[in-house]
Amino acid sequence: MIVMAAAKRLCKKPTSYKLPVDIEVLLHNAVESGEYNNTSDVITAALRFFFQHRDIKQVKDDMSLLKIDIHELNVKNQSMEQHLADLEAQIKVLQSRK
Repeated sequence: MIVMAAAKRLCKKPTSYKLPVDIEVLLHNAVESGEYNNTSDVITAALRFFFQHRDIKQVKDDMSLLKIDIHELNVKNQSMEQHLADLEAQIKVLQSRK
């Protein structure tokens, strides 16, 4: 809700940006083709796509790091299990000597 309130405040002032000519041509082509109603709609769609893609990339990066962590933990777990098995074997040897 705070984000929406902040967004409404920002929308009161017109926003303008200088775009490269090739991007302006693509914007106008998208409107002229009937795909979008106006250039503002094209820019809005493009920015939504950009932010969604960025969020997805971040999630994928986070997942890659988690997979590495999981692998490292599995390696440590296997090592600990082997160490535990060795200790249990030593206990059995010591108990058999009694």
